[in-house]
Amino acid sequence: MLARPRLRMANDDQRLASSVRWLLCDERYDARITPAGEAVLQAPAEQSAELIQPDPFMPRLDGWGFLEKRAPMRR
Repeated sequence: MLARPRLRMANDDQRLASSVRWLLCDERYDARITPAGEAVLQAPAEQSAELIQPDPFMPRLDGWGFLEKRAPMRR
């Protein structure tokens, strides 16, 4: 049996996050949603994901800051 693709989403809009999770789980994704980008960054290696979708408008660590911490841009 194939493992379900893992998706991690950081979004502080609870209603939107619940709807997205419901749709993705229905499509056989292992979807986990957190209200803060920091939680995705601090997740253990066994909870890594094939796709991470951060909300670009979160209050403490927005999606752009998340991407910068996850994969710093080289100049």
